[in-house]
Amino acid sequence: IESNKVNYLKTIAQAYEARKNYAEAAIWYNKILSIKKEYGKVDMYNAGYNYFRSGVFDSSINVFNKYIAKFPEDIFGYYMVGKANWGIDTTMSMGLANPSFEKAVSIGEANPDKSKNKSQLLGSYKYLIAHAVNILKDKNAALAYCDKVLLIDSADQETLNNKVAIAK
Repeated sequence: IESNKVNYLKTIAQAYEARKNYAEAAIWYNKILSIKKEYGKVDMYNAGYNYFRSGVFDSSINVFNKYIAKFPEDIFGYYMVGKANWGIDTTMSMGLANPSFEKAVSIGEANPDKSKNKSQLLGSYKYLIAHAVNILKDKNAALAYCDKVLLIDSADQETLNNKVAIAK
């Protein structure tokens, strides 16, 4: 029975996760995706995020691309693909994360209630600030992203400090 198989797999995955063995947990959570006919956001999150936590970024991207395919209007899948690509391209020189973070921003900005995706929106903006400053050498773009962060969280000290440093 599908539900029994899923429960067994989930128990094994949670045991690995409790031991902080995220790579093994991800493998077992991913098995749930192949067994369960109607898996949802939590199922994909568990597999994708544990791959991400263990540094298996390609597998994380694969899972979150499935998330995006199933939930194309949800910011979270794009955000996590961006983070995983940033894990691969840590210097930002290849710009692997840019399209995903830009898509996350477009979805987040379209949502009238920014509180529902505040974390993903802020994380995306902060990546784009760093990319604009360090790679593009575009102070104006970086300052514009700083302003977007501060519209959502006017007390964000990191962004306030960065804005001052960038403006100099």
